[in-house]
Amino acid sequence: RPWSKGDLVIEVAEDGCLPTLISRLEEQQYHAVIMSMHGTAAKDAQGKPEWGLLLEDQQTGRSAPVAGSILAKELSKVPQSQYPGLMLLSACRSAKVEESAESITSVVRQFHEQGFERVLGMRLSVIDKAASAFSAELFRRLAQGEAVGRAVTLARDQVAKGVWLNNHETVGKGEVSGDVYAQWTLPVLLDRTADG
Repeated sequence: RPWSKGDLVIEVAEDGCLPTLISRLEEQQYHAVIMSMHGTAAKDAQGKPEWGLLLEDQQTGRSAPVAGSILAKELSKVPQSQYPGLMLLSACRSAKVEESAESITSVVRQFHEQGFERVLGMRLSVIDKAASAFSAELFRRLAQGEAVGRAVTLARDQVAKGVWLNNHETVGKGEVSGDVYAQWTLPVLLDRTADG
């Protein structure tokens, strides 16, 4: 109903380049931004290993791994008043926290510390179909007026039901199988709002 009334507008970037994301955020105030991409190993500004996101190189169009700390620093160029209310990083391990002495700060945490109100990411590798089912239910609930925390819980519940598994098809090409019913546990929400 919100979409048919014109209350909901969806824009899709023409590429996956960081300058495009920054210019979009500077030019338009969004309620939510979905970064649907691969999580990947990258290097920080000092050349140390760090988890990041796989973007596109603006010049070549080829893959360009960008460390979370570099992404957060680049996004700091956008005025905080232009930050969307929700950043959804639909990317494998974007919210992963290593359980070792050499802890890697997750991309979600770096965005959160940068000042984004709500950042949602995935703890481990997420199956595309599960991520799509989660996002679809999350935004359906948000469009119905649910609070973000409740919408996340209801979307996780929808993924736990396994409806997204068509004809017992568990994984796509190149995806790791594992326990497909554990996919609901992957979304992690960091929320700095008063009611969060």
